[in-house]
Amino acid sequence: MACREARKSFKIVNAYACNRVQPLLETLFQIAEILQVSVKDLIEDNKEEK
Repeated sequence: MACREARKSFKIVNAYACNRVQPLLETLFQIAEILQVSVKDLIEDNKEEK
């Protein structure tokens, strides 16, 4: 459903999720709104160091 709300194809949303393509800033804000998270949550590296 997020794909439709952002008017993006599954292919491009998957590319964002896999970090193959970076979304425009406007798109990043749309994704954050749809997911009800902050933009910072989307761009911050949350991986734990081993």
